[in-house]
Amino acid sequence: MSQPEYGSSENARSGASPGQVFGDYVFLEQLSDSRTGSVWKAQHRTTGAIVALKMLSQAAMTSATMIERFHRQVQILAELRHPNLIVAYEGGRLEGVPYLVMEYIEGQDLRSLVKQRGPFPVQEAVEHIIQAAAGLASAHARGIWHRNVKPANLMVDRSGLIRVTGFGLAHVESSENAGNVALTMQGQAMGTGDYMAPEQTVDASSVNARADIYSLGCALCMLLTGRPPYRAKSWVQMVGAHLTAPIPSLAASRSDVPQALDAVFQKMLAKQPGDRYGSMEEVIAALRGSLVTVEPARPDLQGPVLPMVAWPEPLGPATAPVPSPALQGPVMPTVAWPEPQGPAMPAVAWPEPQGPVMPAVAWPEPQGPAMAAVPSPGLQAPAMPAVAWPEPQGAFMPLVPPPAEPAAPLDVGYFEMARSERKIPRWVFGLVGYVVSALMGLVLAYFLIKWIFPGRHLPSLW
Repeated sequence: MSQPEYGSSENARSGASPGQVFGDYVFLEQLSDSRTGSVWKAQHRTTGAIVALKMLSQAAMTSATMIERFHRQVQILAELRHPNLIVAYEGGRLEGVPYLVMEYIEGQDLRSLVKQRGPFPVQEAVEHIIQAAAGLASAHARGIWHRNVKPANLMVDRSGLIRVTGFGLAHVESSENAGNVALTMQGQAMGTGDYMAPEQTVDASSVNARADIYSLGCALCMLLTGRPPYRAKSWVQMVGAHLTAPIPSLAASRSDVPQALDAVFQKMLAKQPGDRYGSMEEVIAALRGSLVTVEPARPDLQGPVLPMVAWPEPLGPATAPVPSPALQGPVMPTVAWPEPQGPAMPAVAWPEPQGPVMPAVAWPEPQGPAMAAVPSPGLQAPAMPAVAWPEPQGAFMPLVPPPAEPAAPLDVGYFEMARSERKIPRWVFGLVGYVVSALMGLVLAYFLIKWIFPGRHLPSLW
């Protein structure tokens, strides 16, 4: 058996319910319900598209003004196209019931989110208000004043996109709609009390874009504090608060609200319309500018940046090890070279010269045993082991300066003389060899230390 159409006598008495058919749509779930109408989640019977279907209640259908206002909402939404405004697909009458088919938004309104999770973070709240202002700016450009801006009419989908809904009380400022102004009588208040501009509480027919700016400021207060800017027990008290009560401070309610953002909020809620921002574009620029001073977190840094530290000068000939942030261990201290702890190094037989004095570049092989490492009391480890000497970068300076004149040929016969016939004692040659060896050892040690520790200051060799 087919299901009865909505609008028949049976459905008119019982109302709509899930599974019922309304023209080309099937009701799935009721989204909201009020004395003026209800909104249902519905599915198109042919295409399967999910939509939001709004229709007037039976009580509202007895008022010609309510029916006319509903038709105007259908016309307004048909003209508006903006990412931050809800999209209307179709509207009309079916079985005498006015209806409007809109896009279905997977999400919640901001009023419900505040009740669930409490006040929003500052950055998130401001971003939501900026998006709502962008959608309202598109409506204002067509001469349409919303007149009912509040968190319940600001939907956020799963991607975080804000959609402005609730254009049922909108006012169209155009010559073509001059005859419809009678829908809002002069001196009639219209809107939601917690978010109404002062001039709107007196005469809703004379408002302009600045009334929506005031209401959007009240919505910002709700997102940041969890409550509207004013509290009252009656409608009369609420109207009086909007007209005369001091504007609250957001910075006084929350310590993380910048003073610049609080100043923008104060101007949005100015009592006189002329003291507020002139357009939603100005509101958007002011809100963005108020958050410039809020520095975002640096996820790329795990801690504070290491400051530059001047390296200390050495305190003496043997400075204590100083931890270095760029090294894995302490810097090797400068240590005075220790005195030898053992007997004097015995003289090593020096090879017989084959010609003139040999320069220091080619080093002769030692003719005696290698020198053993001598422990040093100033170090915690044995003396530095032998290190392969680097290749010279150029010719070394010979230890003995070349003579100004060619030297006379060496008298080889002198060495062939008998020991008893030599005029110079043998111990002199041994002493000279020892001195020469010691000097060359000091020179090699000096350059070895300079090569291993190029940054260390050493006294001049000369």
